[in-house]
Amino acid sequence: MDRQTRREHFERICALRDAYGRLGPADTTSVITIERAISWASRVLARSIPATAADVKPAG
Repeated sequence: MDRQTRREHFERICALRDAYGRLGPADTTSVITIERAISWASRVLARSIPATAADVKPAG
C-alpha cells in the first residue's frame, strides 16, 4: 500500500469517527470503540496485507 492510499484510508476512518460522533445514544450499538477501530486499522495498514473480519476483536 502506497503513502497516498494509506492517507485516503486514514481520512475515511477519521470521517467515519466524526460521523459516528454525531450520532445520538439511540443510534449507537457498537461492539468496538472508535479508538480501538483506529488502532486496529493503523496496525492493519502498517502490515500492508489484506485485513479480514477475524482480525477485529470485540470491545470489552
